[in-house]
Amino acid sequence: MDAVLKYQSPANEIALYEEVYTHPKIVTDISPVDVDVPLDSRKYLLSKTDPSGVIEYCNRYFCEITGYQESELIGQPHSIVRHPDMPGAIYHIMWEHLHQKKSIPLILKNMTKKGHYYWIQTEINIKINKASNEITGYFAYQRKVPQYVIKTIEPLYYELRSIEKRRGLESAVTHLKNFLAQREQTFEEYIHEVHISNTFAYKLSKLSKKIFTDPEKEEILLSS
Repeated sequence: MDAVLKYQSPANEIALYEEVYTHPKIVTDISPVDVDVPLDSRKYLLSKTDPSGVIEYCNRYFCEITGYQESELIGQPHSIVRHPDMPGAIYHIMWEHLHQKKSIPLILKNMTKKGHYYWIQTEINIKINKASNEITGYFAYQRKVPQYVIKTIEPLYYELRSIEKRRGLESAVTHLKNFLAQREQTFEEYIHEVHISNTFAYKLSKLSKKIFTDPEKEEILLSS
């Protein structure tokens, strides 16, 4: 099954995303400030939400980085830390996976109480009631993301956000899914590639594959 078929969706999926993600709504007058909050690579920001994305738990480091007190976060939608630079299409893909009971890796730009930003790589896992098979909540394990990952993925996010502003969320989602289809990748595969694409082992693997699948290159190596 190719990437296009993997990402075909029901006609009401955009409406479903908008209903889930925008409820409950949060009103904030915080404006983004171009200040990067440094993260400790040895620590995790942990959070737990109910099925609608309302925060039920967050650890001390989550509070430390976001600048919120625990009492300010509990009962609020997790979107309280969403940065306006983040395209809705990424959250659409997120909810699409979660509703299908599939965990998903994400690269996110979040915003603190002061409007500062921080990038995280996160894995969202699903808690399911075994008796009813219903989703009872989500756990997010968030940590520092390498700078090369940010530089790789930020242009795509900027493009998606620009499309959303001009033509709406549905157009941005379509663009993202076409982007994945052209690469013949799932969203998870793309995120994995972004993570490893700049590592020495990955580059060496790509170089070896290119050399040993090229007859001319192989002949040169054998004759040298």
